[in-house]
Amino acid sequence: MAVLGDPEYTFSDVERAIQQEVRKRNYMARYQLRVAEAERAGEMETLRRLETSIVFPPIERTMPARQPLI
Repeated sequence: MAVLGDPEYTFSDVERAIQQEVRKRNYMARYQLRVAEAERAGEMETLRRLETSIVFPPIERTMPARQPLI
């Protein structure tokens, strides 16, 4: 049974105004962009750390001879 003023069943003008401001100021897109930037920064740090811990063999600079087509 719902009780008068129970937040589960009450939707106030203040809540409506806050939702409108959130949409107007595009907070959700801003938040998603920050999350994506933070994820990318973390991934780039992991890549940097891994690259410094792995020794890659030297790259051969000459092209290998082409095999004749049969």
